[in-house]
Amino acid sequence: MRFEVEHRFDAALDTVEAAMTDSAFYEQLRLPGVAPLRVVDRRDDGGLVHLRVAYEFVGQLPAIARTVLGGGRISWVQESIVDRTRHHTEFRIVPDAHADRFSCRGTYRLRPAGSMTTRTIAGELTVRVPVLGGRAERAITSGLVERLDVESEALAAWIGRNGH
Repeated sequence: MRFEVEHRFDAALDTVEAAMTDSAFYEQLRLPGVAPLRVVDRRDDGGLVHLRVAYEFVGQLPAIARTVLGGGRISWVQESIVDRTRHHTEFRIVPDAHADRFSCRGTYRLRPAGSMTTRTIAGELTVRVPVLGGRAERAITSGLVERLDVESEALAAWIGRNGH
């Protein structure tokens, strides 16, 4: 299932991008239904930043998602490569379990909009389970977009406090 979400920040593009690659931002970020995040790896190669952030879902899963993913621990690593020259990020979510059933990947694009910055996140989430896959995709995508919106609000607040 494809998804797309757009967020606007009252800050310059370089400021938003710096915050999006700051390990301290992720370590203080609190998302609904998710344990505190852990930055597994961050490498800055000049124009590229490689970022790996570990997530663990601790909230209530919709019934359809529980059926597809089971009742065990649900955790994943989001691997991102941020190209600061193109203001473009490629990401993929690597689940710790059920990698044969679930995949998600996409892009973040930053563009200046006057004194503001627009961030567009587009991706595709796939659940490979006969019959139930489509319903599970809708339920999981809905929660993912909700968390992206919360993350956006937290990023705006972080930028306001830290200025980057």
